[in-house]
Amino acid sequence: LSRRYVGSPLVPERIVLVVPPGLSRSAVLADYRDEPFACLVAGSGLHAILLAAASAEGFEPRIDFEADQPATVRALVSAGLGVALLAASTARSPGPPVDVVEVRQPPEHPPLGVIRRSGAVAAPVATLQSVLS
Repeated sequence: LSRRYVGSPLVPERIVLVVPPGLSRSAVLADYRDEPFACLVAGSGLHAILLAAASAEGFEPRIDFEADQPATVRALVSAGLGVALLAASTARSPGPPVDVVEVRQPPEHPPLGVIRRSGAVAAPVATLQSVLS
């Protein structure tokens, strides 16, 4: 971030694998190499995370579906059209049914946070972390 903006992490987040109900078979990402993947669009952080995680496990994911919203990615997986890496908060939120797999070597995900202009007063939600800590 430039000096014009300040970032404040609020809560940690982690990456999980979501699969159609009943498809869970392993906690190793490479064991899903032959499945089609759904992901956020190229250029997004989650897309880069998927490519790096798959590369680290020795394969290139076949991304058959891209979407603008994590909830859409989850819906594609629920419909049986692929598997996906998603933030755990998205995977476990209300929505179409998916199985959530805690992968053995999960890729890192940046914490969820707030970005604001330097010198601006933080919104009440941005101060919540200091109250909870």
